[in-house]
Amino acid sequence: MNLIIQFAIDKIAKNSVKFAGGTADVSLQISKEVVHRTLIASGELLKLLSKIGFLPREWREGLLLGFDNLGKSAEITAENLEASIHATRHAFEIALESMDRFKDHSIDLIYDNRYVSSVIGSAHNSKIILSDIKMSFRKDGKDISTDEILEDFFQSGKKKILLYVPGLFTDESLWKDNKIEIDGRTVVSRGIDDHCIPDDMHSVFIRFNHGKHISENGKDLLATIEYFLQKAPGTEIHIISYSLGCLVVRSLLYYAREKTSPIINENIKKVIFIASPDGGSYLEKAGFWLGFLLEKTPYLALQILGTIGNLRSDAIKDLSHGIIREEDWNRFNPISRYWQDKYFGELDNIDCYQFYSSFGEEGSPLQSWMGDGIVEQPSLTFLKDIFLKKSNPEIRSVDISGTNHFTILQSQILMSTVKEIMHSHSGT
Repeated sequence: MNLIIQFAIDKIAKNSVKFAGGTADVSLQISKEVVHRTLIASGELLKLLSKIGFLPREWREGLLLGFDNLGKSAEITAENLEASIHATRHAFEIALESMDRFKDHSIDLIYDNRYVSSVIGSAHNSKIILSDIKMSFRKDGKDISTDEILEDFFQSGKKKILLYVPGLFTDESLWKDNKIEIDGRTVVSRGIDDHCIPDDMHSVFIRFNHGKHISENGKDLLATIEYFLQKAPGTEIHIISYSLGCLVVRSLLYYAREKTSPIINENIKKVIFIASPDGGSYLEKAGFWLGFLLEKTPYLALQILGTIGNLRSDAIKDLSHGIIREEDWNRFNPISRYWQDKYFGELDNIDCYQFYSSFGEEGSPLQSWMGDGIVEQPSLTFLKDIFLKKSNPEIRSVDISGTNHFTILQSQILMSTVKEIMHSHSGT
């Protein structure tokens, strides 16, 4: 699909513009030469006629004046036509640049779009790729290289970094103050990074392809961090993650533990999980079962609907079961995945904390099923015992009632507790 857009713009639209520009340029060049030569030739003819001796003197003087005027007209006309040629060339150059920007914007809109990648990602077993987002650091709304992040970090003079990992449909703007217009009023949506972080930490923002398997993003994030640490060994790394990003971080920790990466014991310090769907999400489960059942019906129309419904991104399919390992989506079918283990000791030696939200009557079936509106309560609390076994259990697993999956990020309780955690020196 990416190639189709590039072909349509580069080979068809741009070539059409280039052809039109070339035709206009040649036409103007020919016009310039024809007009210039015609005026010069006419002037020379007048000059020649002015030398005929039997003509009255005033006629010969008039012919010489005409010669001079035609010469000046030839120069002015040539200059004006040359200016027109340059202006026309510039106009077509701008047109081609605009088409390049349109192409880039189209590709960004479709392939570099967190909404598209979150929902669709790579469908048909990755035969059709609908998102080009790569794991990368972010600054001022743009991807930047690890070397550029390292340069910023070294210039900051700090020894610790705070790595932010966003969730489904979100990007790095999640962590900063944002102005929102509501009913004609400007309201500031508070961001954790602007209110809770110690001065000795350098904030670093990451984004990933929301459509890829969680395990693939976990491996990519591990590789990104390890490359960073090759250039900045000994750096303390603290992590704050949200929603789907929490599963990516757990996958990172799992693979770091599997390969006995030194970052587990030497670099990774505090890790905060916000609204982590550790047991999966009922919204995705509902999508899976609806698609599954429709595909099994004897009616072609419903089968088609079921097939379309199951063209969800790999990450959303993983989210249904809380899958963080490659072998779990690779070896087991979608139904048997519900009965597989979901925790593999990746948090055992990590100084970690969890925050989740809930609404509805305490302990009611509705609260259990609805959870925070996106993730059900059993999923949000799936690893609660792991957190409560650590020191200072009162701040290890915090239920912020009265909020939902989205408003929890602006909760004063969350802000104040995260600030307390990040300014403390507690251990596991």
